[in-house]
Amino acid sequence: MASYTMTVVVSAIVLAGLNGLIAVVMGAIGAHGVSDDQAAQWMATGSMFQLAHAAAGIGLAALIAGRKPPVSQLLLPTIVVGLTGGGALIFAGALYATAFGGQWAEFLGWAAPWGGLAMIAGWAVLIVYGVGLFFRRP
Repeated sequence: MASYTMTVVVSAIVLAGLNGLIAVVMGAIGAHGVSDDQAAQWMATGSMFQLAHAAAGIGLAALIAGRKPPVSQLLLPTIVVGLTGGGALIFAGALYATAFGGQWAEFLGWAAPWGGLAMIAGWAVLIVYGVGLFFRRP
C-alpha cells in the first residue's frame, strides 16, 4: 500500500478510535455521573453522534485499504475522514462542554453547529465519492 494511502487509512483509524473512546467514556459519565437531566441528554446525544462517526471512520478505512486506490483518487476520502471525524469531535465536544457548564460552555458551546455542519459536509462528499466510483468502474 502506498505511503499516502497508508497515512489516510491510519488517520481514519486513529480518529475513529479517538471518537469511539471519548464517546464511550462520556456516555458512561452522562449515564452514571450526571444528575442534571438536560446535561445527561446533551452527553447522550454527543456520545451517539460520536460513536456513529467512529464506526463510519473504520468503515471508510476498510474501504480505502481494500480498494488500494492510486493517490490521485484519495482526495475525497481524505476530506471525508477529516470532515466526519473532526466534525464529530467538535460537535460532541461542544455538547460535553455545555453539559459541564461554566467557562467551557461559554468557550466551546458555539462550536456545535460548526461540527454538525462539518459532519453533514463529510457525508455529502462521501456521496460524491460514491457516485464517482460508480462512473469509474470497469
